[in-house]
Amino acid sequence: ALLRLVADAKATGLSLTNPALAQTIGSEASFAMRGVSTVKGPVDFQTLEIKSQTLTARFKGRAGAAELRGRLDAAAPDLARFGKVAGLELKGEATLTGDIEGTPSSNRFTANVDAIANRFGTGVASIDGLYGGTITLSGGARLDPDGGFGFNDLQLLGPNASARIDGAVTPKLADMTASMTIPELSKADKRASGRGEIAARVTGTLSRPDA
Repeated sequence: ALLRLVADAKATGLSLTNPALAQTIGSEASFAMRGVSTVKGPVDFQTLEIKSQTLTARFKGRAGAAELRGRLDAAAPDLARFGKVAGLELKGEATLTGDIEGTPSSNRFTANVDAIANRFGTGVASIDGLYGGTITLSGGARLDPDGGFGFNDLQLLGPNASARIDGAVTPKLADMTASMTIPELSKADKRASGRGEIAARVTGTLSRPDA
């Protein structure tokens, strides 16, 4: 028989002693869940939502010890609220969507994500010169049961720089490449000029990487 799961919760007047966490979480939060399940089976979520004054996250899909599959949507309308936790003068707004699949009981996960931040800033001049404004993050990532991990064409693109990482590092084999391109170095440091390109490769194994 199917079990119908319905839950709603709301907290107001939250007051955390840690100023950074208080700013990040805010004073109100809510939780909503709608789903169906069997006694021993995974839960099929029509919606699973956590919402605060600073972040909204929604998951729709199937989740259980043996299976995880679904879509995650998250939005942070004011990144400045996360600045103290990050140790940066963050600003802007960000959204993220991700298709997630895995087997939680064996610690295996894969995710394909698309994220965008508008009016982004960190308060660090060199970073903001390259990635300030609108930035996007797209590509795939994975975690293997044996501790290995990998990336599938994961790209971070900004107005004045682009970075890419691809490949995997496992206990048996490591083959991962990373690159960054800066068309005009003066955007990062006014004392520099010209074009900058950085490339790196990791080989070997997870326990004995060779860069």
